Amino acid sequence: MFPLSVYVTQAMHGVVSGMLLFLVASGLTLVFGMMGILNIAHAGFYMLGAYLAYSTVHATGDFWLSLLVAPRVVGALGALVERFLLRRTHAFEQGQRLGEEDPDRTLSIGPWSLRSLVLREGFEV
Repeated sequence: MFPLSVYVTQAMHGVVSGMLLFLVASGLTLVFGMMGILNIAHAGFYMLGAYLAYSTVHATGDFWLSLLVAPRVVGALGALVERFLLRRTHAFEQGQRLGEEDPDRTLSIGPWSLRSLVLREGFEV
């Protein structure tokens, strides 16, 4: 039998994991509800921010610096993706919703599929 502290720790890990999943899912829902574009990059940017924060702590040893740097860098990158890719895709769709006419037009814009969107839709890099 394990001590009570092990069960409390595991319960806290479960709560934290659930909160992180809620944060990512609510961002996805908010973006899809407002823009009508299925943008899976939200989770990708979340992952990029965590990696950037980890890398900053590892390089400098300063946790508080990573809390200042990572959100700003990822926020700026997200703003650039929204400005130069999502707005073009949204204008290209002309108000169509997901899957109404051509389901291939609405696709994820995560870091892993950024190049495929640029090549497939004919946007210039």
